[in-house]
Amino acid sequence: FRRGFVGDEEFDTWLVAADTLVLPYREIWSSSVLERAALFDIPIVTTAVGGLAEQAPPGSVVVQDDDELAAALAAAAGVGMQNESETALTRDELTALVKARAGGDAQAGLSPIQRLGQIALAKPNSARPGVGEVKALIQRLTAWQHEPVVDQLNSLQRTTADAIAEINNRLDKSNRT
Repeated sequence: FRRGFVGDEEFDTWLVAADTLVLPYREIWSSSVLERAALFDIPIVTTAVGGLAEQAPPGSVVVQDDDELAAALAAAAGVGMQNESETALTRDELTALVKARAGGDAQAGLSPIQRLGQIALAKPNSARPGVGEVKALIQRLTAWQHEPVVDQLNSLQRTTADAIAEINNRLDKSNRT
């Protein structure tokens, strides 16, 4: 999960790494994400809203409701269904399966504040001619407003993580004595 914007190159990296792209839109007319995934032949599961059923490439799974969505997700994950609306795995089991398929939990053992990590200003990238330059100009013009906030938030996160680590070290030392 990532909050914020990603540039086109990073977005394409995420698409290529995906086993399946799920687009559970409730309301939309068309999706550039769906179009982008189609360029990379990524398997797609999408809802049949707006024009997505027509826009989805051949082989996509187009669902009509939440039960069909759950069944499509279970099929994509390679797990069975007990019935049409209940998966055969618990939420924890499904989470463990997702983590295993993704190569484990790289953040295991980290405190919640450490998992939060640092934030950064969005990169002003775009594949559209001229748009990247406009974004870069806007970012240069507004950086004086945003960079101090980003720096302060990152400093607060680091300081809090360091304080938690120090407290844990003190507790470990006191428990050993």
